[in-house]
Amino acid sequence: MGFSTIPAIFLLICTFWIWATNKARSNNYITRIQVASVYSWLVLLAVWGIASSLFALSGKYSSPEFYTSFPALWVPLTPVFISSIFLLVCPTFKNALWMITANTSPRAFMFIHALRVAAIGGIFKAYHGLLPVSFVYPIGIPDFIFGIVSFFMAIRHGKKGYSSQTLIAWNVLGIMVLMAAPILMQLGLPSPVYLLNSQPDARKLFEFPMVLAPTLVVTTLLFMNGWCAFVLWRSNKNNKII
Repeated sequence: MGFSTIPAIFLLICTFWIWATNKARSNNYITRIQVASVYSWLVLLAVWGIASSLFALSGKYSSPEFYTSFPALWVPLTPVFISSIFLLVCPTFKNALWMITANTSPRAFMFIHALRVAAIGGIFKAYHGLLPVSFVYPIGIPDFIFGIVSFFMAIRHGKKGYSSQTLIAWNVLGIMVLMAAPILMQLGLPSPVYLLNSQPDARKLFEFPMVLAPTLVVTTLLFMNGWCAFVLWRSNKNNKII
């Protein structure tokens, strides 16, 4: 299996949302029922993380049928599907997440996305032949750089705020640096489009605990980028400094 910081990163993401939720509740921005809805969302994500881990450990992620179903184009998006469906069917959760996001300092979100510097671990493993270079270098290096940028932006935010347009651009950039990930991952899996077949290939990305990166942690962070950009766009159309 090898050592991985990925489970710890997910726990930190959950801790962040618990902290932000409790803070919003203490300021009477949300109700107890709304708090429960946010906790339910985190539990759903955790359940999916456990299920994905079990799929990897049981071999379900290593069958020919799985690889030929173009999994890289849909399996990693599961956290986004879970979160989006929950937003659509549960107005209580949507209102809670909106109020929490709108009333939490952008600096806190920047520090959470600074965790993306953990991509250096994947880069190190790819360098030593443990992960596919064809995927990790073009995806991991930009993600690592985005984590560094987020860290320094968070530090600077303590002295000077950012305009809503700058924050929207930052969130959109956080999505864009990973836009090629599904395609590169799929090209490295046995399928009709198996082009990046130098060893190790993308099958390594579906082994535990590495599988928690593409199927849980990374896309949860991407959902946060997209949601924050949406809230900023709807709430701060006058481009004010926050």
